[in-house]
Amino acid sequence: MFADDVVLIGDDPSALELSLKILSDAARSIGLEIHPGKTKWMKNAFTRDYCSRMEASVIEEVSSYVYLGQAITMSNDLSIEIGRRRRAGWATFNKYRGSLFSCTDKEQNGKNV
Repeated sequence: MFADDVVLIGDDPSALELSLKILSDAARSIGLEIHPGKTKWMKNAFTRDYCSRMEASVIEEVSSYVYLGQAITMSNDLSIEIGRRRRAGWATFNKYRGSLFSCTDKEQNGKNV
């Protein structure tokens, strides 16, 4: 079983680490596992430097992450999200480019239009 897209918020990194341990223990009790390699943490400008851990693993600190399809940053920098959406749009366009521009119209006797 998998559960994705959980965000924990804490007053300081040690409180966040405790919340993560409680969540991990609760998940384990029902047969779920939180993958330390997929777990990330982010801090604001007022948070001291900290090495966050989950059991024996160090949790990676990130400056942004994608939550429910939206890029999240502490500075609310929308350029990251706009760039991400533009790349996704172009990737989808390029995936279907051949179909979009090589259609034949049966009413035109099979000639490309």
